[in-house]
Amino acid sequence: MSDTLRPAPHEASAPAARPRFDAARRAARALLLTSIVLPLLLFLGAGWYDQVTLAHEARTRLAASATALAEQTNQALASVDVSLSRILDRVAGMEWPTIASSPGAAAFLQRLRGEQATIGRIVLIDPSGMAALASPAQTPLPADLRSQPYFAAAIDGATGLMLTPPPKTGAPADAPAFTLSRTRISQGAFDGVVAVDVSHRALAGLMRAAALPRHARAVLFGPAGQTLLVLPGTGVLPAPPPLADLPALGAEPALMRLPGAAGGNEAALIRLPRFGLTVMVASPPFDWLGAWLTHMAILAVFAVLAGAALWLTSWLVLAQARRTEAQLALLLSEIARREEVEHTLLEVQKMEALGRLSGGVAHEFNNLLAAILGSVELAGRRVQEPERVLRLLGGIRQAAERGAILTAQMLTFARSRAVSRQAIDVNQLLGGIEALLRGTAGSLVRVTFDLAGDLARVEADPVQLERALLHLVMNARDAMPLGGELVVQTRPLPPDGASGAAGSVCIAVRDTGEGMSEKVRASAFEPFFTTREPGKGTGLGLSMVHGFAEQLGGSARIESRFGEGTTVRLILPAAAPEAAAAPPPRPVAMNESRSLDVLLVDDEPSVRAMTREMLIELGHRPVDCAGGRAALDLLRAGRGFDVLIVDFALKEPDGAAIATEARAILDDLGILFMTGYVAQDGLGEWAGRGAAAIAKPFQMADLAAALAKIAKPDRSRVVPLRRSR
Repeated sequence: MSDTLRPAPHEASAPAARPRFDAARRAARALLLTSIVLPLLLFLGAGWYDQVTLAHEARTRLAASATALAEQTNQALASVDVSLSRILDRVAGMEWPTIASSPGAAAFLQRLRGEQATIGRIVLIDPSGMAALASPAQTPLPADLRSQPYFAAAIDGATGLMLTPPPKTGAPADAPAFTLSRTRISQGAFDGVVAVDVSHRALAGLMRAAALPRHARAVLFGPAGQTLLVLPGTGVLPAPPPLADLPALGAEPALMRLPGAAGGNEAALIRLPRFGLTVMVASPPFDWLGAWLTHMAILAVFAVLAGAALWLTSWLVLAQARRTEAQLALLLSEIARREEVEHTLLEVQKMEALGRLSGGVAHEFNNLLAAILGSVELAGRRVQEPERVLRLLGGIRQAAERGAILTAQMLTFARSRAVSRQAIDVNQLLGGIEALLRGTAGSLVRVTFDLAGDLARVEADPVQLERALLHLVMNARDAMPLGGELVVQTRPLPPDGASGAAGSVCIAVRDTGEGMSEKVRASAFEPFFTTREPGKGTGLGLSMVHGFAEQLGGSARIESRFGEGTTVRLILPAAAPEAAAAPPPRPVAMNESRSLDVLLVDDEPSVRAMTREMLIELGHRPVDCAGGRAALDLLRAGRGFDVLIVDFALKEPDGAAIATEARAILDDLGILFMTGYVAQDGLGEWAGRGAAAIAKPFQMADLAAALAKIAKPDRSRVVPLRRSR
């Protein structure tokens, strides 16, 4: 096809832009959805993270408050314990009557009470349980203190520091939080008790100074788990759990959730082992909820603003995409109308090309038919002369092969023939067609071959390469009507070759003909360009050679001067190492395949008869039918066949339909299509189903190779020898 028949690049790419536009529109819609989902996900993620952070900070504050409160309480009680020791030292060695009447002892007690706000009252109790001396207090003190728990514990032998609940006397407002006491020992025996009431107000002041979190409560538990002191806060404080249920407490606070309504309280507990006390700081659940809601409100504002901006951007993009879609629809409509006009123009140009081509094709085929008909007539007259008949039959075969080559050339030019590339030894290929090239050149042209050794293989279709070389020889012959010299040369291109294509192979065809002018040389590769008279050629040869070389990634060049001959160089890239190393396919001998039952279907009697005779000559058992329905009737009747050979271009039904129905009857039936047009639609899908195709015209060796390729192995039969006629 000439360049004038090819669509412009922008026209060819316009339909291809539609998938890209659809992808862009889908992306815009996805962005629109993302503008809603992404801010929501970020908002939820940030809210969850902020909730976890605030809850952790609240627990950390509880633990810090419990630790601070425990340290202050421990220091205060340690001071009280020191005061108890000082009192015992002060009255050491004194008799109880002396202690009770000693102004110095009473002043000492009063001074200690003034020094420490934690001390509420100091009492010295003699061994009989009577209060011998006490510091002043607002509430009166009973004379008999034998009923106090700390006195009973001292009589029982307790000698260390004792912490007991407050006495049951006095007004509730002035009741101490608890009592710390020590036993007085004189000469190794019990000699009374010194007791100090710890002030409720002083301890409450210490707890307030611990800077408790908002809404939190501080609780001081006694050794038996009894509540000794509570610093009020908001909310309802749940009942403390039994001490046995609490975790092992130590110097570090333990965090836990207390049972109760609305999820219970968060609590931090720490033990004061010296005094047997437990400090607890508890806070209502979700104490951090207010701060979290404030943060979420701020995040919500930002999320809404960001989502709105992203949604607006996405909507604008989608709106632009819709406008572009409408414009694209108009463009595609215009392209379709233009393509329709170009198609009409193409048909007109095709008719013009066929008109120019028909004369040259008729000329070529008339020459071939004249040779065939003349040889047949002479062979009929010389039946009694076998040697001459064989020569005439050889001429008929040569003419038929040239006709097949001409047809194949036209199909190759139209790019309608399937291409099978393989690694080719160019020198070996030239040796195989040497006789054909010499015969094509004619008796007036002396043909010589100058082939370089150690030539790299090229990856190409051998049939196409043979046709390209044949075209070059035919053009050289036509350029030397009075005879001359034609040289076929092969050379590896040097690394610094003019083409710059190191690792390539150059095939040159040089003649001593009349040469070309610069104008003719510039147009020689154009389709249908020819300098011959009408009816004496098509002008397709050099254009096909050029197209063949470009398809392989190579090039074709012409070097010529008018009156000095012409050299056409065909430059082909070398095959890849793995392709060059692959062994060539092993040829199949004509009698190698086992004897097959073959069902032959072709509506052309001469082709059917010729194919039938070939099958018999190859040792097979053919049954031929003129139509597909008759062949299918044989299969339905239970007739067994190994292979179905069918013309792909049959009418009603066609070859593909016959093969489909035949496979439905015999699923292991081999399928071989015959066609004069290898690239017909439909053959490609059959290649994956185990079928094969053979191009008309074919020879017996081609038929044998195709049958060997598709025939199923059968060990139940003995392979017969080739039948003799």
